[in-house]
Amino acid sequence: MAKSDLTGQVIGKWTVLREAEPGKANRTRWLCRCVCGKERVVDDYNLRGGLSTSCGCAKKTRRIDLTGQRFGRLTVLEFVRTSEKGHSLIWRCQCDCGNVVEVAGNNLRNGHTTSCGCALAEAQQAPEIRIAALKKSPLTGAFETNIRAKWYAISNGKREWKIKNLSKFVRDNAEMLGVNPDDTVELERTAKALYGAYYSNCRWHGWSVALIEDPTPPPMEETPAEPELVALTPEIIKELEPDLLSVIKRCPDCGKLFVKKTRNAIFCRDCAAKRKKESQKKSYYEHYHADIEASRAERREKYAKNREANLAYQADWYVKHKDELKERRKAKAQNKPPNKEAEKAYQAEYYAQNRERIMAQRKAKKERDAAEKK
Repeated sequence: MAKSDLTGQVIGKWTVLREAEPGKANRTRWLCRCVCGKERVVDDYNLRGGLSTSCGCAKKTRRIDLTGQRFGRLTVLEFVRTSEKGHSLIWRCQCDCGNVVEVAGNNLRNGHTTSCGCALAEAQQAPEIRIAALKKSPLTGAFETNIRAKWYAISNGKREWKIKNLSKFVRDNAEMLGVNPDDTVELERTAKALYGAYYSNCRWHGWSVALIEDPTPPPMEETPAEPELVALTPEIIKELEPDLLSVIKRCPDCGKLFVKKTRNAIFCRDCAAKRKKESQKKSYYEHYHADIEASRAERREKYAKNREANLAYQADWYVKHKDELKERRKAKAQNKPPNKEAEKAYQAEYYAQNRERIMAQRKAKKERDAAEKK
């Protein structure tokens, strides 16, 4: 099939100028010019199929106008440009402090950027002040601070130190640890070795490290002063109104006057709580004590019965086998060797007589053990 010539034809916003060099797989390509003036090489298949109609200038970009809107401390002045990769729109904004900055529109809308940077600078502490405070810190060395640091007890067998910073301890006692105080690498390695001794629960060149609780006592909380209580004297009671007199009562236990909060109140609050606690203890003891005593009595009775039965059985057995026991004791006394040398001679003679039987027993035992392991 003959290939048709597209030179001079207008396809979309493309104007075909001439045929270009073939592409991959010897595909036909054409040099085209867009209405915006850009020239580009396009595949013949894309032109004829309508897949390519312009250089991309025909694509409409949706832009939300942010001019005049306020985001935090920033006020949008005007649209500047599209970013290099075309992913976001850049807007020129003015901060309340007077600085003019360019910010991406998506950062403005999602609240990522709310100032030119002055808000963050105000929220942060100045580096000079922070470094000066770290240098003056009594708990740590220069440029080291950790409020949540753990306390350690470090000992060399003669003395014990309670410290909060292993690195500071190593720097202050470098000569005692046998480390060059000017070698920072060696100091850091020693501190890590001490921490490794604590972590592995071992000693490092005679030094032991253990984790302890914070030895510093917690700060005392100031308790508010209790209000002064006025005693209800007879003179004050006479001046009270009749309605209040029906509410005031004297506790029969402690004799103090108290104000009734319920109709059936008989005792003051402290005495009522004390009586309630005593009654709970008494009821608990009465409820469980009977069961405990009953179980104990049952066990004692059962033990007594078993003991009587055992004693009776032993006495009966001894009466039946009395003569047999006497014969066994006599035979044992006769066969008993008089001394160690005779006992050794007796054992050697016994082994010589029963050697084959003993060896057979040992061999059978080894075979049984091997079979059980399998």
